[in-house]
Amino acid sequence: MGNVGYLWIGCDSSGDPTSWWVWDIVIEAGHRGHGLGRQAMVLAEKYARSHGAQTLGLNVFGFNRAARGLYESLGYETTSVKMRKTF
Repeated sequence: MGNVGYLWIGCDSSGDPTSWWVWDIVIEAGHRGHGLGRQAMVLAEKYARSHGAQTLGLNVFGFNRAARGLYESLGYETTSVKMRKTF
């Protein structure tokens, strides 16, 4: 299949070695909707836990309903909301 995207995870910026972060995750458009994002996140969680993580956080754009649905189905909870008005 070759490369279909990438995932970048590591310790977050808090200095707490048990708090990890998904810095970036991309699944190429033509490969979305086939469970690859879910597989990547499950692998990310396993990797982070095996390196001492107790939490794994990430940012997701509010308009990205597909990604939000994926993360919620994996047990991620909303911890903050950022809002903006354009005029």
